[in-house]
Amino acid sequence: MPFNSLEEIATMRKPTRRQVLTGLAITLPQGSWPGIAGAATSPDPFETVLQRLRADYLAQVSTRGSKTFLARQASSGLWSDVNYADQSVGYWNPVQHLERLRAIAVSIQTPSDPLHDASTAKRAVIDGLRAWLSRRPSSENWWHNTIGAQLALMPILVLLKDELPDDVMAASIALLTMPKSVQQADRVTGQNLTWYATQQIVRGALLRNTDDLHQASAAMQKTLLITTEEGIQPDLSFHQHGPQLYSGGYGLEFLKDNARVATWLAGTPWAFAPERLETLADFATQGIMPLIRGSWLDWGAMGRAFTRKSAAPQTLKLLPATKALAATTPSRQAQLQQAIRRLEAPESKLAQPYNRAYWRSDFIAHQTARGYFSVKVTSKRNYGTESGNGENLLGYWLPFGVSYIVRRDSEYEGLQALWDWSALPGLTAPAEVPPLKGYQHGHAVFAGVLSDGSWGLATLQLKLQQTQAKRSWFLFEDMLVALGSDISSEHPKAVRTTLNQTRWLGDVHTDQGKISGNTGASTRTDLRWVWHDGVTYLLLDAKDNQLQLAQKQQPGKDPSNPALGTTNAAAPVLTLGIDHGIKPDGAHYAYAVSFAASRPAEAAGIAAPVILANSAVVQAVSLDNAKRLAAVFHAAGSLALGNGRSLTADKPCVLMAKADGSTWQLLVDDPTGGGATVRLEMLENGASLGVAQVKCPATAARTPQAPYAKAVLRTDAS
Repeated sequence: MPFNSLEEIATMRKPTRRQVLTGLAITLPQGSWPGIAGAATSPDPFETVLQRLRADYLAQVSTRGSKTFLARQASSGLWSDVNYADQSVGYWNPVQHLERLRAIAVSIQTPSDPLHDASTAKRAVIDGLRAWLSRRPSSENWWHNTIGAQLALMPILVLLKDELPDDVMAASIALLTMPKSVQQADRVTGQNLTWYATQQIVRGALLRNTDDLHQASAAMQKTLLITTEEGIQPDLSFHQHGPQLYSGGYGLEFLKDNARVATWLAGTPWAFAPERLETLADFATQGIMPLIRGSWLDWGAMGRAFTRKSAAPQTLKLLPATKALAATTPSRQAQLQQAIRRLEAPESKLAQPYNRAYWRSDFIAHQTARGYFSVKVTSKRNYGTESGNGENLLGYWLPFGVSYIVRRDSEYEGLQALWDWSALPGLTAPAEVPPLKGYQHGHAVFAGVLSDGSWGLATLQLKLQQTQAKRSWFLFEDMLVALGSDISSEHPKAVRTTLNQTRWLGDVHTDQGKISGNTGASTRTDLRWVWHDGVTYLLLDAKDNQLQLAQKQQPGKDPSNPALGTTNAAAPVLTLGIDHGIKPDGAHYAYAVSFAASRPAEAAGIAAPVILANSAVVQAVSLDNAKRLAAVFHAAGSLALGNGRSLTADKPCVLMAKADGSTWQLLVDDPTGGGATVRLEMLENGASLGVAQVKCPATAARTPQAPYAKAVLRTDAS
């Protein structure tokens, strides 16, 4: 079901920069939602809410086309070019009727508009509402019938409440309700509940009904809690449509709408409680902000929504929401102001690099001043992605190791309609895209993420489409290291690992020279590094470096995905991949991606990471002259550390370790979620130096304070 309420369903007025940056000063403490600036308060709380609603709608809803809409409306109140019989589940044509009435209503209430206070315009809205109420178009998608249409209707009722006849107002307000047919628990949760509660707030303000406002405020506040159901998760990711990461989709709408409603109700008897707003502020600053690079919000956290054509970056929704929270949540000022500064100046450098693991969602994000990496995996505990309403039909492979590489924010702009969806960034898969129908359920028993806040790892044991692979990613400083082993397949198509499929911007440089122009596709076996647009790809496995390099004008085509559309456009695209061939047996790869070289001449100086192992049993890297260690044990086994030392694990696990003299500080997890107790032993020339018994938390036992197990391994043999 769609969730970009007004932006996707209706024509919106894009706020001016001044509105976005400074339009938050109102009679609330220190600020509000853009457009509510200057909205008066009243001793009457109902009138206060209505005045804020009015100011909000006047600022946010476009009058574009209102004169044309008025001129073309038939005497029946209908429009001849609107298909009122359409019942589509995706874009629903009849909603244009309400959008046009809404635009005319805003014109009526805008002093500078030619239609301001025009009787003909008022008559057109009244006739249009009567026609809608009489005809009552419907969609096969319940969302349009009970949410989408209402989102377009509410501004009309608020702005013209003193102009509409009583019968029209009463019949229209009656649509602002939640029909019993959609009260199933799987529909009225999270953002869907927020949309229904918003209808109830508008209805209550119009009818001066205290119960409506009280019930709606209480219902919304019940969602502003940490939960393991749909909503804000303990790791501050957001789930909707089951255990599915949707922080940048439904979650962003949830944040935006709750922050907006908080400004409507602030200072009234229905105001949100401070602790509820604190949860929302934490979600904004720690849940969504780590997913942003410049104006880019990580597509891996947007669900199917990232396949939609968008007129503006998603981050434009986050700034006003964050400012609204800053106005209503003084206890989180420091964090919110820091987020505001980043959003206002997206080109500015980070104050502090970070690594953020969303352990409830099998997702990891890593960002420094130079760039951003993320990796998305999916376990049996989660849904990886979904299709619906004709959207994301090509997204079958999205949750199986897709790794975005972003130095600024436009690397992937517009590529959804041009991509080879079997060669997504970071993917290991056969060259085929099965259709995605409904949920892409997590298949991996062994998958997850681990982080200490500054560096981390992700891992996935892939078993899908007759193909299996053991895959791990290690993220630290300005580098991502990707290891793959035990790659085998019976699929008839060739299997490949894609390092990146991104916009081709300028020349490609390698250790063998520059590659200029539209060279098409080629296979190279002689390269050790490739540099493009400030990103260096280090090829670390000489035995498996059948590098496929394609730089070409990639045409758009019908992707059989209505959300992307059919296009004749084209864009220059660079694809880097490792060819494992048809039906590989035990293939492997190792590569690293680095932001350290801003110029091609610097690429050769990037130090290659130390890979300790890349086998079917263990994958591991060593950092800082062996003072840091990250390892994935796919099975019980031993990892050689050098100088006669080794580390053994008696069960599958993932770990990160830091050496401090003779002591190793350990962070350990069981990626199956089963809560195994792992015995780790350090040996030197076969003799034991120390043992640690580590009890990993089971999935249900994880907490924000202790999502992983911590332990100490002493190696002084004392």
